[in-house]
Order: sequence, then structure tokens, then C-alpha cells
Amino acid sequence: MPSNRIKAIKNHNIDLLMTYLENYNEINQMHGAYKNYTSMILGWAGDRDILKAPEFRLTFAEYLKEKSSQSGKQYAENYVYSACLFARDFFRYCKSVLPEEDTEILSDFWVKNIVPGRSSAKRLSFNWLTEENLVSIMELKTDQERLRRAQAAILLASITGMTRVSLLSIPIKEIDFSNLLVYQYPERGVYTEKFASGTTHIFPDYRIIDFLNDYRNKLLNVVPDESTWYVRLSRHGIPQPVKFGPITPENQKDAYLFAIAPYGKLKEDLSTISRLCKIPQITMTIVQNTFIFRRLKCGASQNDICCITQDLLLRSDRAVKQCLKYLQG
Repeated sequence: MPSNRIKAIKNHNIDLLMTYLENYNEINQMHGAYKNYTSMILGWAGDRDILKAPEFRLTFAEYLKEKSSQSGKQYAENYVYSACLFARDFFRYCKSVLPEEDTEILSDFWVKNIVPGRSSAKRLSFNWLTEENLVSIMELKTDQERLRRAQAAILLASITGMTRVSLLSIPIKEIDFSNLLVYQYPERGVYTEKFASGTTHIFPDYRIIDFLNDYRNKLLNVVPDESTWYVRLSRHGIPQPVKFGPITPENQKDAYLFAIAPYGKLKEDLSTISRLCKIPQITMTIVQNTFIFRRLKCGASQNDICCITQDLLLRSDRAVKQCLKYLQG
């Protein structure tokens, strides 16, 4: 391959990763590990187009294993797992902002499976929040606005099943606790995966709904209802009015970057609440699973599975059926 072509490919890979890393570092406060992960991905790609990664001889995890063998320095399983999570999120970002013809080879199945399974000894043993966990989160007393915001985010996601990016972008006024409905429409400022849209249902846990109504009313004392539910905070912790306009294919990239920007802080706050409430782990995936499991415990017929799938704005019921299979042992 001509040297100028190789240089162009490498520069293309660097540009893609640097654009993503700039956003990721802003989210995660320049965590050094993310720079290392970026270097690893560039090393894995070498002089090949990173968007052709499914055609590489080695998977990213296999590359890391081979590299550690060559260097004589064994990477911990958690390091490999975290690096692969970063790579997965990078490819998801590429799929969300690049033209479909550029990312056609990056199937959802391949992207998801770039993350290797963990050994049974290290597999997460806690994959949804129990009733006791939810109560302990509600009863957590804090004078920090960031933690109150995270409390409200966890509890809202646990009764709606919203994805992280929808949760971070949805305006206050699109959540109707009185009628147990959520209006998830991109044209109303809600960023959804693959431009899915629909009116979805709130799980009727009235303890949580009362808590969230109280939080909502306090929020509306300082910001208008067009502002995001996951309110942005000033440096001094004061809620700031921020709202999205209609999200279209033309502004999708900018909308995604703007919506996901506070996610790093949310992740930090989930860890803090997890520690304060003595819960093994809280992630947005675990919170979304909580919604699915609670719904399935109320009914697990094929019609119930279809309704849950629709409320998650998913095209396939595979995720819901996997949770049902787990519940049934």
C-alpha cells in the first residue's frame, strides 16, 4: 500500500479517536486510562481503517492479550474489560454520528461482543436493584445538589427504563406522572437510540413517583419545564435552565455530544450513592434492568413482553426475553 495512503488511514483513525476522546475526556475529567485505551486501539488498527475492525484477524481483547504476552506484563482482567468497554463505546459513537455507509460493517452484534465475558469468579453478581435498594436510595439524605440529581435520575430510570442518553436529554415537561406516561420524541427534544419514538409507560411505584414529584416541584422553582430533567448545574451547584430543540438527522451528532456530556459526572455520582447506600454496584444498565425485572414480575406473557419492549423503544424483544430467562433460572 502506498505510504501516503497508509498515512491518510492512520490520520483518519487518529481524527476519529481524538474527536471521541475529546468528548470522553470532557465527560470523565481527563482520566489517564482513557488515553491509554486510545493508544491501544490505534496500535490494534495499525495501518488499517479502524472502521473495518470486524475484518481484523485479532479481536481487540485478543490483541491486548498478545501484546501483554510480548511485553511480559500481564494486563489485569479488569483492565482488559474496561479497555474493551471504552472501545465498544467508541464504535457506538461512530455508528451514531457517521454516515451509515461508513459503518455498515460495524453490526450491533459485533460492537456489543467486542467486550469479552468475565470469569465466573469476577462476573457481576448484582444486576438489578431490589425493593430495599430503591428504598435506601430514596431515603438517602444529602445536601449536595449533584447527589439529589443522581437520586432522581436512578429512580426515574427505574420506573421508566429510559436509556442514559434519553434520561440526560428529556425535558421536565415530557414526563407526565399524573397519567404515568413519558413522551419520548426526538422532535420534542428527547435523544433516543436510532430515532425511535413513542409514548411510554411509567411503572406505578407511587412511593418513587411521590419522591420524584417532590423533586420536580422543587426543580421548577428555579428552572422552566422546558429544561432537562437531568438538570445542568453551575460550578456552585445551582440548577441552570438548559433545553434541547427538535433533534433531526442533521443535528443528531451535536445533539448526542451535548446530551451525553454530563454522563461522566452521573457515573461518579452513581458510584457515590452505591457506596453510601451499601449497594454492590449501580450502573444505568442495572437500573434499566430493574425496570424490566419489576415489569416481568407483574406479568410475563408474550403480550407483557411486547409491551415492555415497546416501552423500552426497542425493535426486538431479545433483551426482555433474556431477563425473563434469567428470572426463571
